[in-house]
Amino acid sequence: MKAVILAGGELSVRPTTEALATHADYIVAADGGLQHALTLDVKPDVIVGDFDSVTPNVLEQFPDVPKKSYSRHKDLLDLEIALGVALERGATHIAVLGAVGGRFDQSLASLFIATRFRREGITISLHGGQDIYLLLAPESQRYVVPEGQRFSLLSLSNKSVITLTNAAYPLNEFALEYGVGLGVSNEVKVSPLTVNVHEGFAVLVLEY
Repeated sequence: MKAVILAGGELSVRPTTEALATHADYIVAADGGLQHALTLDVKPDVIVGDFDSVTPNVLEQFPDVPKKSYSRHKDLLDLEIALGVALERGATHIAVLGAVGGRFDQSLASLFIATRFRREGITISLHGGQDIYLLLAPESQRYVVPEGQRFSLLSLSNKSVITLTNAAYPLNEFALEYGVGLGVSNEVKVSPLTVNVHEGFAVLVLEY
């Protein structure tokens, strides 16, 4: 099942994010992320959080949507709660819209949380000002993006063995090491961009 989580970070509305929201089987709005429901013109299935960031006038736009309220002194971020709700509903593919941007610590936490869930077998992507895809070996993905699209590919494990095609700087079973910037600021030469992670764990960031 495909689920979308509307988080409280920045969101750039573009065909990718609109399609994810429109075709989702289940939508969870996490607190202030409810604003994105209005922007994308979608209705969430449930609203969760401590309701410290959503404004009353936005909340009143969804009077018939179920709400799950949590204490402000909870040990989990609203994103973690929303992910748990989506998983309880059987989600296997999750896109988090509004996952990054704004507070750096929140963005970093979103990436770390998503990394944990991906390692546990959940396909998860993050979308804000960028599209962020987590690729766990063995995994091969094709991305239909415009020629000249800028992207970065980094290793999240000590070493990721990667084949990258249709890029300005292609790779062929290249051992990309953790903590190096070699994969930053590449460009799509011809669509689709193809990324094959033979070994390890990598993150692809499409810049807009």
